[in-house]
Parts: sequence; structure tokens; C-alpha cells
Amino acid sequence: DRACCSGTTAIAHAYNYLVAGDIEVGIACASDNQCNWPLLLDGKIRWNGSRLGDLVLRDFLVGAGYPGFGVVSQDSANVAKEYGIDREMQDRWAVLSHEKWGKAFERGFFKGEIFPLEIPQGKGKDPIIFDKDQLPRPGTTYEQLAKLPTVNGSITVTAGNCPSLNAGATGLIMTTRAKAEALGLEPVAKVYKVPSVAEFYSNIATAPGNVIKKTCEMHGLKTTDIGLLEINEAFAAVTLTSTKILSDGDDGKWQHFKDITNVNGGSIAIGHPLGATGIRLTMTMIPELKARGEKYGIATLCGGLAQADGVLIEVE
Repeated sequence: DRACCSGTTAIAHAYNYLVAGDIEVGIACASDNQCNWPLLLDGKIRWNGSRLGDLVLRDFLVGAGYPGFGVVSQDSANVAKEYGIDREMQDRWAVLSHEKWGKAFERGFFKGEIFPLEIPQGKGKDPIIFDKDQLPRPGTTYEQLAKLPTVNGSITVTAGNCPSLNAGATGLIMTTRAKAEALGLEPVAKVYKVPSVAEFYSNIATAPGNVIKKTCEMHGLKTTDIGLLEINEAFAAVTLTSTKILSDGDDGKWQHFKDITNVNGGSIAIGHPLGATGIRLTMTMIPELKARGEKYGIATLCGGLAQADGVLIEVE
């Protein structure tokens, strides 16, 4: 169960099939619609029936579907606290996510990655053009977020410093350089073998930072060689903890990694349709690397409790 890592798993599978020669062209794609996630009935209802009386539905979203293993919002906040990351830091990061999205949207950054949907409204009525993410609130202030109560028993996580329930779909075409040339296609980026980590289930906030280190080691790079990072904002606590891990205790390095992370806003602003997000992070990073003249970027996210993947991208 890769959960949020499903999209990056699709990239990894496409890469492996291409390297093995099993395919020449692949589409790594993923989707999620949290609003349609089911409510579950526990027990032996299918085989033994149930006694007379009401049945209790369990919300799969609470605890990310892993009953008995804690709640991810609690775990993220607890680990962040161990790294000295408090509620104010998380709220201020959330505000920054909306602000960065707003600036990127104003300059038309997201037009290249969103396919508009035309929704018919019946005879004689103009269709609705759905061409931007609905979640972002660029006018959000720290004062507003500071007033929100914590959720799900977490010590710092609120509805404001994590994403809402979202729906989305993403896809990338992957092929070899030789096949791209044969098809007359110009590659936009090169992707490398995707490593993964899995840690003790409560360490969800540290997994992305550790897989970034593993990705760099696997491909002979230093973390300082990376020009851009996309670290999914499953919670602000996760992104802040993982960037701090990369700093090795140096506040100046921590600020550097925060400055190059989610530069056009993250999932707190854009949304986090769980399965689709890994590909969205990868896709979002490519044009920004080109615009900044940077060579390497890594997209990562936590998932399935304390798993994480690292997608290394190179642009020319």
C-alpha cells in the first residue's frame, strides 16, 4: 500500500520497464478523489450477518486507513516538535504556501500543466470552464490561521496548515531518448531511478528528508547540488521537518533548503489528492528548473505512514 506514494510509484515502474526494454513509451498517471472515499463497516457482516441494531461506519480518512497505528496528523506534529518546529512555524509556512501560489498564478505559471475542462450547462447556457485549482486562498493571513483549533488530537496540525480533501489527476509521458528522437519529440527532462525509504510508522515527517539524502547518495550528488525541491505539504510539519533534516543542524542551510522548496506553493495551497500528488510535484518542478537555469531537482512525499520516494529530475 503506497498511499500518497502511488504517483511516484507509477514513475518508478515506467522507468524500470523502459530500462528493462519491456516498453518504449509509457504514461505514468495517477488520480484520487477523496470526496468519494467510502465509509467502512467493520466486523464479519459479510459472512455472519449482524445482530439487530444500528451499524457504525468508520471513516477511512481518520488515521489514513491504518487503525491501531496512530493518526498521521498526530505523528507529524509530535516528530516536528522533536525537531523544534512549533505551531507558529507551521502556520507561517502555510501562509507562505498560499502567497507563493498566488504569485505563480498571476504570472501564468500553472497554465502549462492544467488541461481546462469544459462543463456543459444545458441548451442556451454557456459552459463552465474549469481551469484552475479551487483550494488556494492567497489572501490567507497568519492571524486567521492562528485562531484555528487543532484537529484529530494533534498538538499543532489544524485545517489551515494542512491540505483539505481534494480530487485530481495527473500524467507524464515517459520514453527513452532514442525513442523520443525517432518520434520527433523534444524531451523536457531526464528522470533517474527512484529510490524509496520506509521508517518506523510514526516517523512520517522525517521520511521525505531522508529519501532526499538517499537519492543524492545513490546518484553521486550532494544535497547542495539540488537546485529545487518539491516536498509535499501533507502537513506543514512534514515539509519543515524534512528540510531541517537536510540542514544537519545548520540554521543557514535550513533556510537555504526552505528557500528552494515548493517555490510556487505546495499542497497546502494547491491541494493534495493523495494518489495523484507525486506526479504533480514532479511535473511542477520541471519548468521552474528550466526558468532558473538549475540542473537538478528532487520531488518527494511521504505516504503509507512512513514511506517516501525520491524522484530526481535533470534538465538541460
